Parts: sequence; structure tokens; C-alpha cells
Amino acid sequence: MGEKYRLAPSPFYPRLYLDTNVLIDAILETDPKKNERINTSKAILYSWKERVALGGGLNVSPYVIGEFISKGQKEPFKKSFSEMIELVENHIRVRCKILYTSFSLEDISSLNPKWNKGWMLAKKQVRGMGIILETKEKVGIFDFEMIWNMTLNEIPSFGGRFPLEMDISEIMRKNYHIIPEDIRSGSIQAPAFEILLFNMASELAIKYKIHLSDSIHFLYSKRKDVDIIVSNDKKFRKRWESIDPKLKTRLEIKSSKEIVERFYEINKDNLCI
Repeated sequence: MGEKYRLAPSPFYPRLYLDTNVLIDAILETDPKKNERINTSKAILYSWKERVALGGGLNVSPYVIGEFISKGQKEPFKKSFSEMIELVENHIRVRCKILYTSFSLEDISSLNPKWNKGWMLAKKQVRGMGIILETKEKVGIFDFEMIWNMTLNEIPSFGGRFPLEMDISEIMRKNYHIIPEDIRSGSIQAPAFEILLFNMASELAIKYKIHLSDSIHFLYSKRKDVDIIVSNDKKFRKRWESIDPKLKTRLEIKSSKEIVERFYEINKDNLCI
């Protein structure tokens, strides 16, 4: 497959955050009417990482990946969930860094002191074979729970029934630790973390007078020092242009065409993809 565009020499390649529509155009889209978007999006996704050592890099977020998987299962693409997971693994994860948002303890405590008592940050529950950490002896099926409170302290607990023939007095006397192995089922919750995420996204949406979905992209980009959000959504870019310049940071929003015009050159050896 020939490449229509190739990276031009540059002393600096900015850090890019790819919007969902750029991934759709690069990986799934086949409509001839969108050839320009397809070609420029492909150029960015499939060649930008080659120059990461010179300062640039491609970034996405879990929000972008989730949206990509969802849209790929709908018309006109109609991919299965497993097919979309394969596309993520083979086309996105190997080329893009996934940005995860994070919160400091100051972020948590600044919301409301009562949160430290009334909310848990995260909880993990699993059911599996319990083993004694110190002796590796199996003790039966147990339910295990790990809670992280708002000060990030871990609060472990477990519950189950020891085999009737087992003498548990030594386990209790030596304070052995029971841990899960061969996990059969489980669940993970992060209620306070989700509230913090959407609270900060809502604050950005109000501040910049933009949609909540747009502000989630800003949240990931702003906290991870991204230079440019690449989006082929004209409405998204227009909303950014309408923001009060006094509120804007150095973050830019550009289309894939604008990125290619700035950092690429025509590959005369292969004029079509």
C-alpha cells in the first residue's frame, strides 16, 4: 500500500491527541467522498509515531477508544465487538499512547471534607479459590473485597467457609493471609473517581461553554500536556474557535488536513493510497 503523504523534515513534531473521528477515517471509512479525510488521517496514524523520538507522539484516551468501538459496530461499518477489539489492538494500541486521567489527593479533599467518610474511591470484588499466602495451601472458595477509601488507604476483607476437616486454629494464631487464586468471577467499581471525572469535565464545559463530550477530550489533553487535538468534526473545531481567547490555553484544535499541510509533503513516488 503506497503512501500519498510522508512526514517532512522538522525540528519539532507536536504531541497529538486523536479524536474518535480521525481513527474512524483512518481505519474504517471507505466512502470515496471522504478521500481527503481518509488519506490525511491515515498519514497521521500510520507514520507519525516514527518520529516520536524527535518530540512528537500520538495519544488517545479510554473515552476515544470506547467511542471508536461503539461507532464501529453501527452503520455503515457493522463490525462485531470482537472485530473492533482486534482493530484497537492492531492499529491503535501499537501506535498511540493511552492517556489515563488522574487526581491528586488535593483534588479529592477540595470537593467536600465529608467525602472522606461517605464515599469510597474504588472497590474490587472477586470470587475464587482462596490460598494461604505463606503456605500456598488451598482453603476453598472465598469472596474477596478490596476497598480504597478517599485517602487511598486499602481496606481488604474476605469471607467464605473453610473445609470442615481443616484445623483453622493455626491460621488464626499465626495471622496467615488468605489471597485469591483461580478467580471465577468479579467486579470493579469506582464511584467517587467517576464523579470526580465528570465533575471536572462539567467545570470545563461551563468555563469554555462547550459540550460535555468535548470537555472530556479537553480534560485528558489538558492534564497530559498535549499540543494539538486532531479532529475532523467541524462543529467541534468551530466551538473551540468561539471560545473567549482569554480562556484559551496553548492547546490547538486542527483537522487532519491542517496537520498534513503543516507537517507532511506529497510522496511523489506514490500519489495514491
